[in-house]
Amino acid sequence: MGFAYSLVQYLFSRGLATGVGVYASGIVLSVCLGIPLWATILIIGVVTIIYDTIGGMSAVIYSDVIQMFVLVGGIIACIVYAAISVGGFENIFAALPDSRAQAFEFSSGLGDGGNVPFWAFLFGGFFLYSSYYGTDQSQVQRGLSAGSVDESKWALILNGLARFPLTLLYILMGVAVYAVYQNSPELAAAIPAERPDYLIPQYILLYLPSGLRALLFAALLAAAMSSLDSALNSLSASTMRDFLENRLEGTSNFLFASKLSTVIWGIFVT
Repeated sequence: MGFAYSLVQYLFSRGLATGVGVYASGIVLSVCLGIPLWATILIIGVVTIIYDTIGGMSAVIYSDVIQMFVLVGGIIACIVYAAISVGGFENIFAALPDSRAQAFEFSSGLGDGGNVPFWAFLFGGFFLYSSYYGTDQSQVQRGLSAGSVDESKWALILNGLARFPLTLLYILMGVAVYAVYQNSPELAAAIPAERPDYLIPQYILLYLPSGLRALLFAALLAAAMSSLDSALNSLSASTMRDFLENRLEGTSNFLFASKLSTVIWGIFVT
């Protein structure tokens, strides 16, 4: 009974967490496209449900690879245009407040006033990512799709190594766009005080040419769909494996039930 409860808890917590991600992406796209938030959430949800249901794990992997290149290309374009807008990369870092230039805070965080303690992130991150890449179906399913155990191991190592430079790109984009914000009354005026999450979409709208703007919108959609399709596939696989496989295995209804499970979770998340 406790095992079943843990499974249900995982399924619903993963579904709710994915819904938050879709909502956050929908906010950004709503600003960019000038359409209501509910419409952007429906676009993300419906399109992802369709290709995930039709293509299964293969659709998730191939679409994620394409989406990764679009996303990275969009981030680099944002950084380059921001650097041009403020007169070079040296001006980007000059605009960064000293309080935000400190990369490490070597404190324990236990009663010493530390806000971002390095050791807490180091040890906490170890357990967080061990569980995430070791037991979370949304990540484990990728390793299980490899051709061999060795390929799965190399994929895991590559994922760990590639994650750091990608995170640095995200950070650099934020710093670059903030420098534009500091030097642009027009951009500052376009962002409500209570909505700092409008910074990136408003920057895209005001500073990037139309063709590149479309690439960035595609990158934002790619990021949203990439997170959603992996989660939907894992939710469906876990549901089938842990609750329905014994009842349906070997019957003609198994594949249909699997696709139906993906659709139901997709509707729940959306």
